[in-house]
Amino acid sequence: MTTFIIILHILACLCLIFIVLLQTGKGSEMGAIFGSASSSVFGPAGPATILTKITVGAAIVFMLTSFYLTYTFSRPLSNTIVPKTKAPAQTQQQNQQPIQQPAQQTTK
Repeated sequence: MTTFIIILHILACLCLIFIVLLQTGKGSEMGAIFGSASSSVFGPAGPATILTKITVGAAIVFMLTSFYLTYTFSRPLSNTIVPKTKAPAQTQQQNQQPIQQPAQQTTK
């Protein structure tokens, strides 16, 4: 399931990139903010094109998959193949035993 969501997320990313690059720029209308008063900047922009509708749909899919993936990968793993076991604790006898050094041989 997570693999499917990751693939869907990547496809939504690519769709958003390509759709935004295909749309025409609205730079001339944004320049009207600083110069003359234009009602088209903040007013009704007319009917939404098909690219705008696809952009909104891809953005919704992107946000939903982002939320799902964030929630999924932020939780600690509970279902793992390898069981979680603690390393055996050292006993006091092991800690108190002195380290034996090898005897030194002297040659004459």
